[in-house]
Parts: sequence; structure tokens; C-alpha cells
Amino acid sequence: MMKQLVVPTAAAEFTIDASQGYVKDASGKYISVGSYKNGLVASSDAVSNDIDFDENGNVLISKTFDGGTMTLKYNKATDQARFRYYTSGQQDIQLYKYIEDASSEDFDVALAFVNTFMHTEIAFSDQGTGSCISQGWYIAAKTAFFNQSGLTDTGYLQNVEQRTIVANDFSDYFARLQAWAAANNESIEFGTDDYVVVSLANRSIVKLLENNSEAAAVIVSVTAMVTLTAVGGFFFLKKKPF
Repeated sequence: MMKQLVVPTAAAEFTIDASQGYVKDASGKYISVGSYKNGLVASSDAVSNDIDFDENGNVLISKTFDGGTMTLKYNKATDQARFRYYTSGQQDIQLYKYIEDASSEDFDVALAFVNTFMHTEIAFSDQGTGSCISQGWYIAAKTAFFNQSGLTDTGYLQNVEQRTIVANDFSDYFARLQAWAAANNESIEFGTDDYVVVSLANRSIVKLLENNSEAAAVIVSVTAMVTLTAVGGFFFLKKKPF
């Protein structure tokens, strides 16, 4: 089953003070858990958590008791759909910076792009799977990212603002898109006023010519001398009988 990123509602917005381990909900109360038992406590008193990240970029907000460790997770069951501290199981959560000046519509489209094309069900790893080529993932994602045909299908980005949200607010998945591009001998970069796709093969040829510009100039000069010599010889032979 595909794991999708979840857009926080007002009740699911948290303010985190990593230096103190404080996690506050939207009402300003401190979030924690009181015992080794599934649940969540919201208190007016400051309560600290242990905050760390795992190798896949998931945030680990936890409390340790004699029985074991409780970790804040997301219960995606239709009759639950809530954040709680759990002893095990449930869906991992990730942190994203909230940008107030980004329109909710642009953010929603950017999020739809990530959920639709960036295969969030696949954990991040230094070892590539090759699926970006064999399964056509990169072609599909690149088409939706640039959307030169102006399609309005789910996840197709419409403007540079939405592409920038993907690059900044979903940087892990933008890094995945760039890795897919590199596997296809391309690079996705910000140009003058929007993102562009660059052929790494063409860039290598240009770089090669730049590095060998002096040698190229010598070759051109020698070629020109040979041509002039040949032309001069031609006129000489024509004039000689006279």
C-alpha cells in the first residue's frame, strides 16, 4: 500500500523546540505521554521528549519508561486518523517547515505531485533500485514537474511557485527526483526564472571543448594553413604554363 504524506490540519500542527525536547500542539499545550501505554497527554506544564531522526529521515519523538520506549506515530486507520504515542507499529512521521506565505492551493498541488509521482512508499536509500528507468518513474515525474502541455491532472505542477515548494518543502523527494535525473544523464536545476532540465551529456561535451580550447585552436590553425597552401599551390600550377 502506498504511504502518502499527510497535510497537517490545525489540530495536527506542532511547534517543536528541539533544544529542550518540547512539542506543543496548536493550542499551546505540551505533548507527551505519561506511561508505557498507547496514548497522548496534553499538559500546560512543560514536558520534554527525546527527539531524533532515523536513517530514513523519519522523526523520532519518544519517551522511555521501564517497560520500553513510546514513540509518537500516526494511526491512519479510518476510525482513528490521529497522532498518539505507541509502543510499536503505526505510520512513521516526518517534519516539514510550515511556510506561511505559500498559498494553500500551490502547496496542495505540490503535495499531490510528491504523493502521485515520487513513490513515497519507497524508503530513502543510498542504493538505487533502477526503477526510475525500468518502470518509467523518472519520465512520468519529469513530465508532471515541468508540465509543458499545461495539463491539470492530479499532481501536475502549474507554475514555478509549485516547483519551488517541491524543491524547498519536500527537499528529500526533490533530491530523489534529481537522483533519478542523474541516472538518466540529466540534471534538474533552477535557471533564470524557472527550473530547467539539462543534458549532462551535452554539458560534458561543452566542458571537454572548453578544457581543450587551445588544442582545438591549434588544429583549426593547422587546417587553415593546409587549406591556404593547397589553394596557393593550385594557383601556382595554373599560372606556371604562362
